[in-house]
Amino acid sequence: MVEKKITLSMITFFYNESRDILDYLKIVTEKFTLAAAEYDFDFEIILVDDGSTDNSRNIVSDFISSHPHINMKLHSYAQNKGIGHALIQGLNLCGKDYIFWNDIDMHFDISDIEKILPLLNPDTIVVGHKNNLRYKQFFPWLVSRTNYYLLKTIFFWKIKDFQFVQFYPAHYIKNVDIISRSSLIPCELLTRSKQKNLKVIQVPLHYYSPGNGRESKCMNIKNIYFALRDIVKLKLGLMQ
Repeated sequence: MVEKKITLSMITFFYNESRDILDYLKIVTEKFTLAAAEYDFDFEIILVDDGSTDNSRNIVSDFISSHPHINMKLHSYAQNKGIGHALIQGLNLCGKDYIFWNDIDMHFDISDIEKILPLLNPDTIVVGHKNNLRYKQFFPWLVSRTNYYLLKTIFFWKIKDFQFVQFYPAHYIKNVDIISRSSLIPCELLTRSKQKNLKVIQVPLHYYSPGNGRESKCMNIKNIYFALRDIVKLKLGLMQ
């Protein structure tokens, strides 16, 4: 029996990233191509423009046109609707067997895919957790730790990280009615996986902090509010 080749969909959503998006595309496509050649898997990159008002969309479109040998798709819309909406749009476009997402900050290094591939299974979710996290500022640390322990206590005590990187079987993603529209989506997917009897494997991975003076766009009051709103919605939904 011939073993089926692994196929991966990676989603990247962005908003006004004209300064960094081209470097990001160059790095991830190079690393993906090298890894796919070495470990024999197929991949696609789904790029979601969350209503950028700068030149990000054109930069991405031009890059895709000049790299026809790489499987990339761009989806864009006019109004900025936030992380959750962008992610849902990306999930709907994925066509491979396993799905994960990575933002412009490249917290997950594609070179580490070798640690993930042997663990991928249709009945398993692979969760990467940070093995080196250090925050230089107090507020991001406080928000991150508060969010983590809140979600851990309410939803899934055994999970070591909700917000780094997860690899999901596409058949599971396609059959879950996701109610969250914020950064809570990974927590919802992991929590609902218990209802589907999926196994969760956790892997320590190096977490790459934003470079070049970049600051995370997730650490703002709007996104924190949306996440808190979705925590209430998800908890009530699970109780029904």
